[in-house]
Amino acid sequence: MVFDRATIGRNVQRIMESIATETVAVRLFVPELPCPALLRVVLEAGSPYFQGLACRTVQEAQHLVDLGLDDIWITQPIDHPIGAQQMARLCANGASLIATVDSDEHLALLRHAAQESATHIWVTIDVDVSADPGGRTEIRETQTAIHDSEQARQIASTILEAEHLQLSGIQASLPAHIREKGSRWKRRKQTKALSAIQDRRIAAVQALRADGHDLQLVSGGRPHEIAAATTDPTISEILLGREILGGAPNAPLTSPALEPAAFLVMPVSRRPDDRHILCQSGLFAEVPIQLMDPIGFVVEPDCEGAPFQTLLRTENLAPEITLGDPMIFQTATPDRVLSQIPFAFLL
Repeated sequence: MVFDRATIGRNVQRIMESIATETVAVRLFVPELPCPALLRVVLEAGSPYFQGLACRTVQEAQHLVDLGLDDIWITQPIDHPIGAQQMARLCANGASLIATVDSDEHLALLRHAAQESATHIWVTIDVDVSADPGGRTEIRETQTAIHDSEQARQIASTILEAEHLQLSGIQASLPAHIREKGSRWKRRKQTKALSAIQDRRIAAVQALRADGHDLQLVSGGRPHEIAAATTDPTISEILLGREILGGAPNAPLTSPALEPAAFLVMPVSRRPDDRHILCQSGLFAEVPIQLMDPIGFVVEPDCEGAPFQTLLRTENLAPEITLGDPMIFQTATPDRVLSQIPFAFLL
């Protein structure tokens, strides 16, 4: 992978201009930027706009702490004693971490681990604001077990009573299928769903604050559109990752458009005939790609983003194309490529 440092900086600037408010911060979702050098470039480009990092597991958080990074929110519940113990050790050693819970069982694990390590653990509550008990809006439920404000209040009360736990805030984000762009009919349903979800998020936040909880973190997750997220008075931050690299499908930014900043480089490995060349991709799974340079080549449909190799076709194969020459592709899913390729370069 090759990344354009200048383009990353421009994309970050455009994102921050589209937010245009000091009340909503951006937290980087690290699993979509899984290269330490790339992550540091993005952090430098976004300072002081970014509000910490987010990852899925405590193991990922451990890796980030080892890199000297801090202010890390673990977005998935820790559901095993070993993970809870690891979380407690990191907090006891001074790391600034936030866990996520959606059940009393998760709280019990964290409370016990924090007590053993004589430390405090900050937690967020994962609230499913997509659930509609009345059936008025067709929205699929997410995986969290907390579906309304009353359940959120109950688990917040448990956190308040726990000696070694402190409530940081709530996660009340959009289901992935609502973020996706689609037909005009689907967009009408999305608009209705987004309004209902915002109402439920506001109700959950107001209920918790009415009980005296100081919610420092209210995450809108990955927004349907950045501009819309900034108008929600309850949201304190949103999550962004591969959008910063540009070219991401369903990117939550309509204008101005973000520029592609991530490119996949494949060397020519074989010339089967005068009209084809074969590139070695090194990928283990199919990813969508588009040839950027050199011009005049077309990716064969049956081999588009295929594992290990990609076949290109041209009307007249230039004699100067030789084995090992680089072919540059753009991909809409750079995070999927990065997870399979161990080498990345910053230009």
